[in-house]
Amino acid sequence: METVPIVESKGFKEIEHLYDEMYRGNHEYAGTLVVDTTYYKQHKFQRGEVVYYVSPKNGNKNVARVVGLPGEIIEIKKGQLYIDDKILDAFYAKAMNNGISNLTTYKKSLKKSGNDIINEIEWKNYFTLLAE
Repeated sequence: METVPIVESKGFKEIEHLYDEMYRGNHEYAGTLVVDTTYYKQHKFQRGEVVYYVSPKNGNKNVARVVGLPGEIIEIKKGQLYIDDKILDAFYAKAMNNGISNLTTYKKSLKKSGNDIINEIEWKNYFTLLAE
């Protein structure tokens, strides 16, 4: 019978996380996550990396992607992320809800799962802002 080695857990932290800002509908970063709390003491942030942080304003624990690096100008125009006036070509660079960026597809997705849209006017406004 094979045994699983026990590794030193210094610097690692187990967290429970239910939602992240990159959610595409398939729970990539939900549930129990293991976080290396010392990684960035020896490494620089890189665009696209998934990071865990605690908000200094309210203490909320968050999981997000690094999009901007020091010295860059970050803008969101029509729900699209721009870095130094250039579109960032990445799945996480467009505002979405459950991986969807338009109202029609969102409504179809809800209907397929047996649900109806709640507060349709608010959702229409949300998706309209993405398209403006």
